[in-house]
Amino acid sequence: MTIRRKLSLSFGVILALFGVNLAIYLWGAHQRNLMVNSLSHDLARAGLIAQVNQKLDDLHKQITLLSSLSEGTGAAAASPSEISQFQLQLDGLAKSVGSLTAQADDAERPNLAAFQANTEQLAQSWLRYYQNIGVHPDVAVVELALHADPLSTELFQRRLPELKKAEDARVTQAKADFARVARITDRVSIGIFVFTLLIALVIALRMWRDVAGALGDLMAGAAAWGRGGLDHRLRARPDEFGQLGAGFNQMAASLATAQDNVRRRSLELEESNRLLEDKNLEIEEQRRRSEGLLLNILPAAIAAELQTSGEVSPRYFEDVTILFTDFVGFTRASENLPVEELLRRLNGYFTRFDRVVAAYGLEKLKTIGDAYMCAGGIPIKNSSHPVDAVLAAFALEEAVAECNREFQCQWPVRIGIHTGPVAAGVVGIHKFAFDVWGDTVNFAARLEATGEANRINISSITYHRIKDFFAADFRGAVPTKEGKAHDMYFVQGLRSDLRPPGGAAEAAAALTRRYQIYFSRPPAATPPSLLS
Repeated sequence: MTIRRKLSLSFGVILALFGVNLAIYLWGAHQRNLMVNSLSHDLARAGLIAQVNQKLDDLHKQITLLSSLSEGTGAAAASPSEISQFQLQLDGLAKSVGSLTAQADDAERPNLAAFQANTEQLAQSWLRYYQNIGVHPDVAVVELALHADPLSTELFQRRLPELKKAEDARVTQAKADFARVARITDRVSIGIFVFTLLIALVIALRMWRDVAGALGDLMAGAAAWGRGGLDHRLRARPDEFGQLGAGFNQMAASLATAQDNVRRRSLELEESNRLLEDKNLEIEEQRRRSEGLLLNILPAAIAAELQTSGEVSPRYFEDVTILFTDFVGFTRASENLPVEELLRRLNGYFTRFDRVVAAYGLEKLKTIGDAYMCAGGIPIKNSSHPVDAVLAAFALEEAVAECNREFQCQWPVRIGIHTGPVAAGVVGIHKFAFDVWGDTVNFAARLEATGEANRINISSITYHRIKDFFAADFRGAVPTKEGKAHDMYFVQGLRSDLRPPGGAAEAAAALTRRYQIYFSRPPAATPPSLLS
């Protein structure tokens, strides 16, 4: 049964019970009114009887007084006005007795009729007595003795007491009936009210149980769904809550399906994201490799410019130090080595060269066979590049010595250094490389070619830039293959004033202090061969 129908039926039952309560109340009120009317009627009759008794008593006393007066001195005859007044009293008595008789029921009417007849006879006898007193005293006495006294005695001693007793009994019975009816109607009213209250309470409890149970199921379902338990279902009910629960169950099923779809799509998306992330990592790794390869080919600033604009603008550097190295007797030594061993050894030497060059802030430019070329002050300009190049040259000699020991060979190296202006840039679109051009480059190559094994040959320009740090032997004007003579120097090591008697630690400290004074920063490192 639906909630709407239950509510309608419940309200109908409650309204019917209230209708019964109203009917019982009206019936009780009617019964009380009947009893009140009956009691009022009986009380009115009792009042009339008392009134008749009073009037009879007053008239009897008046007649008795006249009778007493006439026996002593004789009474005067009544005047017409007195007779008329006495007649009015008798008419009032007759009217009261008539009203009493009119209110009598069928059972009382014979007695009241006899009482009325006696009263009328007595009234006529008293009237004759009153008219004859003082006029015909004998007639008045005879009337009083033969008629009035016997009738008054009958009324006062038998008729009136019987009427009063009967009327008192009627009043008592009417009061008892009223109390009985009031008690019955009160009990019936209270009983039907209690019954109505119990029925209403039962209906309310059943409705509360149904509604509270349905609401409890809905709240439990909402709590379960809120915790993510979309498999929870509300139980079936044959009412509106059941229809609502069915709608919620369908909604939960749809949400569960949607959640499964979302979860599946999420897993697919996670897998796609993972694959995309792997792809991005792979791309990023390829990009890093490409950048690494590009940085191995080009300086960082040049590589960034090439990546940004797709080309590199030519640049002019007015102050750059170029350093060339070349192994002495490489061609002859390579003829007796397998290709793999030759490449292994070259890779060992040049790998150490790359580390030294990077450590001292120089830029590797290229290798040509066994020749190695690098530069200082490019592409980032600085003022310490001549000193850095010489420091790097000593470190390169140490690297060559280490490799010679490692490979158990003797590959002496020549190093040439020159300082001057150069032009720089990237040419071509395939296998491009950052390169420098100019007389400075060519003269640095000539310095390397005119040098000696395991010696650092520098130009006079470079010498004047490093003479405050290093001691050098002047070689004089050395001719190049073009036939021109140039002043050249072999670098010997640190200046004597940078080699205090305290040893290598004090020498390193002195070099660092002077380097800091000249260039406002410490040197990258100091080759141990300079300090030994």
